[in-house]
Amino acid sequence: MRCKQFFWSILLVISLVSCSPDEDIPYESIIFEPPSWIIGAWDNEDPEAFTETLIFTEINIVSEFKDGSTLDYSQSIAPNRDNTIIEEVATDNEYSIIVRVSFPDGEELVFTNTFKKTSLTSLTVYDNLQEIGTFVKR
Repeated sequence: MRCKQFFWSILLVISLVSCSPDEDIPYESIIFEPPSWIIGAWDNEDPEAFTETLIFTEINIVSEFKDGSTLDYSQSIAPNRDNTIIEEVATDNEYSIIVRVSFPDGEELVFTNTFKKTSLTSLTVYDNLQEIGTFVKR
């Protein structure tokens, strides 16, 4: 259930700030810079979870879902970069991203994802402060 909430939160952001998958993101448009300890692929411990894998690179985050679809965080935000504020907080044990998308009518969409390292090979993922699962490093 919690993984579906995470998926729907991300899906809502995509529907509001989507772009076509063939658009390249130029280097100067780097949006995310995860810390070195989180770089790599992390698999969900729950085989029933919708979000199967999280992939962190030096400049991006990608979610892979059970149905074969993926979510490229940078590509989903890049088209509306001018009205989106990204805050990243990274420590030796935690990485958080806060995304605020402002719309011309004054409405604002905010979502927070937090990734807490529980060991060298395990992390717990939170969506808007609600735990959605534990992931293990490949």
